[in-house]
Amino acid sequence: MVAPMPEEWYDLGTEFCVRVKEDQDRDFIARLKADSEKLYRVGNVFIADVRSFTDIRRNFQQSHTNAWNSYLFGMGFLLLNIFLGLLGTFWFRTQQRRGEIALMKSLGGTDHSIFVRQLAEGLILLAVATIPAIFIDWN
Repeated sequence: MVAPMPEEWYDLGTEFCVRVKEDQDRDFIARLKADSEKLYRVGNVFIADVRSFTDIRRNFQQSHTNAWNSYLFGMGFLLLNIFLGLLGTFWFRTQQRRGEIALMKSLGGTDHSIFVRQLAEGLILLAVATIPAIFIDWN
């Protein structure tokens, strides 16, 4: 009884590249597949698959494109979460300090000066947190 050999047993590392003249490439793959069983089979060596370089190039480039898309999507998702986390933190801190902001306004502070003070305080906290983070990340 003769059974077909499973594909995982094929020696797929053996590849042959065939260059075809420009005027012969139209139906070359179909003709080669049709003739391969009777003309190009030698013992256990046979043609398993025929692909054009255009398809190989497109598949290779698509794998890089998919990797880039995955990285960019992940990076965008993380940046959005970080932004929303910081926004929520500053919103919560601002709501907790409404009395202090009202006191600054009653003592003559303008909206701009209060905003600059809040922003400067946030940037100072960011700088204070960044220094140990860089040290930890460096190691």
